[in-house]
Amino acid sequence: MWVLAGSPAHRLGSAVGWFYFAFTGGLPTLGSLLASGSEPLIGEYATLWISLVLVVAGGIIALTGIRHATGGERLAAPEVSAGRSIANSVAILFSQPRIAIGCLVRIVNTAPQFGFLVFLPTVFSDDLRFGTSGWLQLVFVLGAANIFANLFFGVLSDRLGWHRTLRWFGCVASAVSSLCLYFLPAHVSDRYWVAVLCAALYGITLAGFTPISVLMSLMAPGQKGNAIAVLNLGAGAATFVGPLIVTVFLGLIGPGGVTVVFACLYVLAGIAVRRLRIPEEAQQAVEEGLPLAQVTAPATERAGA
Repeated sequence: MWVLAGSPAHRLGSAVGWFYFAFTGGLPTLGSLLASGSEPLIGEYATLWISLVLVVAGGIIALTGIRHATGGERLAAPEVSAGRSIANSVAILFSQPRIAIGCLVRIVNTAPQFGFLVFLPTVFSDDLRFGTSGWLQLVFVLGAANIFANLFFGVLSDRLGWHRTLRWFGCVASAVSSLCLYFLPAHVSDRYWVAVLCAALYGITLAGFTPISVLMSLMAPGQKGNAIAVLNLGAGAATFVGPLIVTVFLGLIGPGGVTVVFACLYVLAGIAVRRLRIPEEAQQAVEEGLPLAQVTAPATERAGA
């Protein structure tokens, strides 16, 4: 929210790309790399203690490093209380259907990724005999590729267009790469290197979803915080929607069938992107290079806030 509020509207894609560069660099990438090296040496339990040390270090950096930041001021109107703002975060799903659609697209972004984490460790570690260390290194490759792709697609989306980047490089490309990730390593002779390439491709295409944060922040100029809250709802929901799909379908159609279901979800998300239109007020801010925090709502939206 801080990055979105303080960045010029015409550079939001690049700003969000830097955010996901840092996010992906920590969670799946360096975390998996650290675990792949520490787990064989000191075990899983001691590795968890190392993670606690890293979390504390991150908290200290946040508390001491972020001072007097642009966009740190209140975004809601003075008359809107905290309780009313929370209620509006729910109501916006019904009052502005395009925000709800954006939430669904955000769920589809990473739901397959979390779903893959349920059954791919067994497929790659046991069935294809890569071992636990080999699987963790694949996760590292996926995250490492995603890191730099976030920067690339963030900058590209500011030039190519947020909708076009999201639809083709995010949704459609992720449908293709997810199918490759599961099916190709099982049908070639040099399996591990093919799995490495497919994991990198999947990580790259996931970065194509970077513009969804930009679009969500611009689709409701008068309720920017509420729109980002819904975006975060979609990000959180993806962590259980993906495993839920695996739970429901794995026994019925197997891991290959589940992968096809995930690919179909990406295609449906690509179709839904056309509904994510931003209003004229936000478009004007993009053209003038204003920070998102200075984008005002239409009079009708302010009256109904």
